[in-house]
Amino acid sequence: SRALASHGIATVRFDFTGLGGSDGDFANTNFSSNTHDLLAVADYMREGLQAPAIVIGHSLGGAAVLSVAGKIPECRAVVSIGAPSLPGHVAHLLGPAARSTIEQSGDAEVQLGGRTFRIKKQFLEDLDQPEHLDRIRTMDRA
Repeated sequence: SRALASHGIATVRFDFTGLGGSDGDFANTNFSSNTHDLLAVADYMREGLQAPAIVIGHSLGGAAVLSVAGKIPECRAVVSIGAPSLPGHVAHLLGPAARSTIEQSGDAEVQLGGRTFRIKKQFLEDLDQPEHLDRIRTMDRA
């Protein structure tokens, strides 16, 4: 983002709730809340700078930008880095034992990418929404 900004390209870089430098508890989020955050950032940019022409996301953020690009009219291109094309892929990374614990008790602490996260059942349920794939199919972006 710094390199783009040095060339006069407006950028906003952020972590989803409870990740990296963001406040909040990741356990109280889900894929839908992450995509809502992305749309709120696009609205903020549209009102204060200019709407994003390119959206870029890494990991689950990459899947999120694939899902929201079609809802940002000014967006012309999408970049996803190290991201699953479908958000539901994240559930497979948890492994069957963790998924079973989450299903039975409502949440569990899991290891993803060498970090510990508390995942709630609602997070997993939200990943399986069929409209995510439909949004990717119809986004009409490069």
